[in-house]
Amino acid sequence: MAVSTLLAGQALQRRDRGHHRALAGQPDPQHAEHYDHHLAVQGAHLTNSTDDRPHLSKAPLTSQRRPGEKVFAVMFALPLYPLCDKERTTESLSRVTIFLAILSGGVITLALVAQADSFGRTFISVAIPLLVVVLFAGIATISRLNALNRDDYRWVIGMNRLRHAYLDLYPELAPHFTTSQYDDLDGALQTLGIDHVTAGRGLGSAFHLLQTLPGMLTVIVAAVAGAIGALAALAVAVPPLGAVLAAAAAFVLVVALMVIWERRSVTAVPPSLLPRFPSPPG
Repeated sequence: MAVSTLLAGQALQRRDRGHHRALAGQPDPQHAEHYDHHLAVQGAHLTNSTDDRPHLSKAPLTSQRRPGEKVFAVMFALPLYPLCDKERTTESLSRVTIFLAILSGGVITLALVAQADSFGRTFISVAIPLLVVVLFAGIATISRLNALNRDDYRWVIGMNRLRHAYLDLYPELAPHFTTSQYDDLDGALQTLGIDHVTAGRGLGSAFHLLQTLPGMLTVIVAAVAGAIGALAALAVAVPPLGAVLAAAAAFVLVVALMVIWERRSVTAVPPSLLPRFPSPPG
């Protein structure tokens, strides 16, 4: 009975010492030794383990392929792009919704003024400033969409470069990737799933641009500019044919300027995004 009581007291003292060490930030020597031994066993297991899957090569652990490189590469090859793309998509749709709300409100206002003035001088004096505001809102929306697209392009290029580094370590995995490992424009379009546009850079590419948000808004903004041109022509007593020609000229001019602007926003990339691993020819 006395022996058991003594042993129990020693056990309680050891537990109290371990508790005080934990509170003071000092590890228990027995626990630390056991934990170090556990880490050593796990490290030896990871170092000596091999992959038994038939589709992966069992390359030796040389200086080019160390055990930690695979975990590092897999961690950075994870699909980070969808996580970052959600916020940009939400902002893009919000901007477009705001612009369409401004456009709808302007059209309704002009309809009410037209009922009261029958498209007279008062209507023209109200319509031109109102449509100028709508035109400004459209140009600002397109500018923001281009900025978001450039940000999107930056993320895609970064993911392509990480994928290229991963395939440098394990080139045998290349057939399993559906996205590109090249950081030029063709590689970015392949990662975005629109690589068919690069196959024919003609009429199909132009139609694709009209399907994007900046392309669609460009047509709407050009139509607003055409309406402003026609109203301005009517305000100076130009014949109806002249008003139609003024509207067409304003429409074409705005479309041409917006296309040049959007093309420069795509081609004028910063030095950090210049291609380092371009797509192979053909």
